[in-house]
Amino acid sequence: MNFITPVINLFKILNINKIDYLFYSEGKVYQNNFYNFIVKLNEKSKSKIYYVSSEINDKINLEGVVNIYISKGLARLFFFNYIKCKFFFITLTDIGNYYLKRSNKVDKYVYIFHSPISLSRSYTPKAFNNYDIFFSIGKKHSEELTKIFQNNNLKNKNVENIGYFYFDFLNKKLNLQKFENNTILIAPSWNYNPKNFINTSCIELISRLLNKKFKVIFRPHPQHYTKNKIILKQIRKNFKENTNFKFDNNFSNIESIQKSEILITDNSGIAIEFCLIAKRPVFYFDSSLKLHNRDYYQISDTTIEDIIKKKFGKIIRDSDLIKIREVIEEQKKYFNQELVKEIDDFVNINYFNYSKSVDKALNYIMSID
Repeated sequence: MNFITPVINLFKILNINKIDYLFYSEGKVYQNNFYNFIVKLNEKSKSKIYYVSSEINDKINLEGVVNIYISKGLARLFFFNYIKCKFFFITLTDIGNYYLKRSNKVDKYVYIFHSPISLSRSYTPKAFNNYDIFFSIGKKHSEELTKIFQNNNLKNKNVENIGYFYFDFLNKKLNLQKFENNTILIAPSWNYNPKNFINTSCIELISRLLNKKFKVIFRPHPQHYTKNKIILKQIRKNFKENTNFKFDNNFSNIESIQKSEILITDNSGIAIEFCLIAKRPVFYFDSSLKLHNRDYYQISDTTIEDIIKKKFGKIIRDSDLIKIREVIEEQKKYFNQELVKEIDDFVNINYFNYSKSVDKALNYIMSID
């Protein structure tokens, strides 16, 4: 497929009078965040659903869903500026703040969260300013959104207590009892700060774990493929001959979560999913904060990830690497049935409509359509 295809697709979609339901995806890695919602909406709606993606292989193969490839170039810019639709569903932040603009022919922009982390530290100060409806995933998110709107003097924002689609998607896919002993998933977060976990400690950590006869799955953040190419190349080169090492570049993290007994990360949202849904031990490498808003305290000085880290996680440092097996074995013993019950209670208290989020969202959209 050549560069002409996105332009042809652009003219096709801009010539449609007005679309009822349109989803935009940056790529296949984001698809699972709204797949089940699209399935349910497709079952109930009499209108076609348009799924527009910037990745050529990112498609929803359902009758009633129209897949459009728009690339990441000029066609996407024109698409965002001029698209006509009733509901525009999106997981991408900062629309209208940089080069991707809002279209004045869209009735409602609906923001769907693709991560369970808090909104104060890891997003830019105006990341959520230009959306109309928010599918809030939990109490903390609703409180933070309200504060963000107050700080930015924004009105007419609709925060709906929906729940987290990906929690429910993951819960249905995972077999909680089936994992590979002594398999460790390393998943560094993406960070604007050039001095962070992937650049400072990842290689030594992987090396020590392999030397201790652990199996290691290394899964970069999607942004690392553009922002940290050199270190990824080095990691591949260093460990490609080791049969206990796997470099995971799959669009979905489900297979890696399913296989892994342990997760080690710094600030990645996968820690919340691994701990609360897979109910397995999480280690947080003591690294630089993912700080994309230096005035985060104006929204909240405590994040949901900090609460979960303190309550259920274990912090490790460079000094722990020499005794990494002992540290891991100790935390494995901590994860008993009593703690698992506490995790279930935490989810039910802090997140909306667990296992029912898609139905809640569908009923809401149908009620205002």
